[in-house]
Amino acid sequence: MIPLYVNKGVAYVWNADDWFTLRTTHRICGALIGSLPPFPRQNDFQGLPMALMSVEAAFLVEKGICELIELPNINDELSPAQKQQIKKMEEGIFKDQSKAMHKKRVDQMSQKIDIIVAGKVQKLKAKGKTGK
Repeated sequence: MIPLYVNKGVAYVWNADDWFTLRTTHRICGALIGSLPPFPRQNDFQGLPMALMSVEAAFLVEKGICELIELPNINDELSPAQKQQIKKMEEGIFKDQSKAMHKKRVDQMSQKIDIIVAGKVQKLKAKGKTGK
């Protein structure tokens, strides 16, 4: 069952896989209202969460596709312990992303090592000719 998170009477879908399932399988469009992480200040393209109209949410719950989950304290101030936990999670995600990017870069370089070496050899030969 797909969770619909309800805050102040509006149901939201936060998971990209759930959004895709609702869009492709059940033809529920909703309204994407979030910003895209790489481009937070642009307004041309919106991202998750997707807000559903009350009719859409009621239909999905009635058909047994989704379940409503109430989020009563979503706008409350976070405690220092919660802020620390979020910061720790963000740091872990950043480290994972850094490792993945480094691995991707190494893979890219290893695929093109022949081209890189040939370019270096050609550069050294050119320096040798001009240096004499």
